[in-house]
Amino acid sequence: MPRSYKTRTYNIFDLILASIMFFAVLLLVYLGLFIFLFFILPALIIYIAIRFWLLNRHIKKILN
Repeated sequence: MPRSYKTRTYNIFDLILASIMFFAVLLLVYLGLFIFLFFILPALIIYIAIRFWLLNRHIKKILN
């Protein structure tokens, strides 16, 4: 007959540490998402728009 495994009783400090680590990871994820959405993505869109605008102007200059 297999011996039953006793579940470990968690210390209150372990639970506090786990919750702090959980919220730290959550904060890092949301901070990364915020930086990507509000800094990297608009810069990328502006860069692509300027590139297409310059390319379009160049093509119009060649056609004329």
